[in-house]
Amino acid sequence: MGRIRAILFDLGDTLVDFGPVDTLRLFTEGAHVAYEYLKGLSQPLPTFDQFRRRQLRAIRWHYLKSRLTRREFNSLDLLGRLAQRMGHELTAEQTLQLAWCWYEPLSRCARVERGLGEMLSEFRSDGIRLGLVSNTFVPGQVLDRHLEQLGLLEHFPVRVYSCDVRFRKPHPEIFQIALDRLDVAASEAAFVGD
Repeated sequence: MGRIRAILFDLGDTLVDFGPVDTLRLFTEGAHVAYEYLKGLSQPLPTFDQFRRRQLRAIRWHYLKSRLTRREFNSLDLLGRLAQRMGHELTAEQTLQLAWCWYEPLSRCARVERGLGEMLSEFRSDGIRLGLVSNTFVPGQVLDRHLEQLGLLEHFPVRVYSCDVRFRKPHPEIFQIALDRLDVAASEAAFVGD
């Protein structure tokens, strides 16, 4: 094995620690934020409980399907389809903001280790290329926004999210996409995460 020229990192529970989370509680919080956002846009809405149930059923179905097929879905596409069914007329920017509304409660749980930014800067100063490879149905633009808030985005010029490429780890294709974008061979890279 030659010199390591690149390090690929996982996102959740590697770079960012979300800690123990109550998924259903966070989903309900996200539903409230999303519902209020749509109400503020004067979009037609069912009752909150109906809204939450429809969204939860759709996410659970797509999540299960992605695990069985090992092909990721992008919740941005799903949110757009659900919004259309409810009669919403949203711009691409509004749909992306809606996706952020759903994610925002989880973002508040995020923690990064002290010194992480400095360590990543040292890697880059030493000429090591950094990339991110993450299994997620959360849109890449939403995760990028969160990484920017955490001061981490600048360290990762290459970010490969399964929802954007449809392949999930451990499928070799998701790693190959990252390696190609970093212009390094697999033998020159290390991966940190699950």
